[in-house]
Amino acid sequence: MKYPLDYTAKIRVPYYFTDQMGVVWHGNYLKFFEDAREEMFRHFGLPYSELEKTGVIMPAIAASMRYIRPVRYDDVISVRVLVSAPPRAKMEFAYEVRDGVGNLCTTGATTLTFVSAKTGAPCRPPAILLGNG
Repeated sequence: MKYPLDYTAKIRVPYYFTDQMGVVWHGNYLKFFEDAREEMFRHFGLPYSELEKTGVIMPAIAASMRYIRPVRYDDVISVRVLVSAPPRAKMEFAYEVRDGVGNLCTTGATTLTFVSAKTGAPCRPPAILLGNG
């Protein structure tokens, strides 16, 4: 993979993601981030299923969000994922959520680390993520 990685996913907001006010419940933004991150890896030729075949899993160790304006049921949102640099002990992702007309609605970040699926111990990132190709 060549860095920076920059990908935008389109997601339609499902009804069950909203609260009684018709607004996306704050915790569901993490699901948008994960969906976009998964699509980004797939776009760059590394679906999670292939990543896991390397024996490495990537648990989240940190997350943050800033809410700017609401997203509502049935909106088609754009979720941009940016990875500025190859990973070392962890991989950092930045996100922007925009509504259908391009208004910035939410920003966020997640940090994932690398763990051996067999032992549960920290490990190095798979070579494919290191930016050598």
